[in-house]
Amino acid sequence: MPPKESTADADASLIELISKGDERAFMELYERFSRPLYSLAFKILQNPQDSEDVLQLTFLQIWKKAGSFQSGRATVFTWIVIIMRSKAIDRVRQRLRHNRLAEEQAREHQTTPSAPGQIATALLSNHGAESTTDNVSQQERKEAILKALEKIPSEQRDAIEMAFFKGLTQIEISDALRTPLGTIKARIRRGMLRMRDALEGRV
Repeated sequence: MPPKESTADADASLIELISKGDERAFMELYERFSRPLYSLAFKILQNPQDSEDVLQLTFLQIWKKAGSFQSGRATVFTWIVIIMRSKAIDRVRQRLRHNRLAEEQAREHQTTPSAPGQIATALLSNHGAESTTDNVSQQERKEAILKALEKIPSEQRDAIEMAFFKGLTQIEISDALRTPLGTIKARIRRGMLRMRDALEGRV
């Protein structure tokens, strides 16, 4: 529920001022609604950091879109809750997408020969805190893999780059390239096998 001291007229006045770029009105609105909105976001997301991020995104949207508020259609609080709920749902979908990508990559690694699996690991690895020797070795492997990537057919290279560099799932690659999912899977597998042959003994 919105704070008791807030009223429909007072809230609408703040939104009108915000639409004109009034920062003091924006801060007052934030003080009024940030706490109940955070609580609602947390009920959806069950994660403090995600809830805080969604809260900030909600108020950024309010600052940008204050001029679109129509007092005859909803109260200010209801309008803001609708914005917050949309941002929270977007965050949930983002989580699900990342989980699907992780699961898909795990399945692919389980069914892919060992050398392509090592190639995938190298492509996915980031620059962590490693010893100088390990870091040089890792860099050499990556350079060899990138050179091998350049030598495979372009349609296979594009699919692999979208999967491992852009983080897209195979379904998303299929949609983006307007190509059947089975074809995308085959391109990635064949490309990885070609790279395995080119990198034999090097990874």
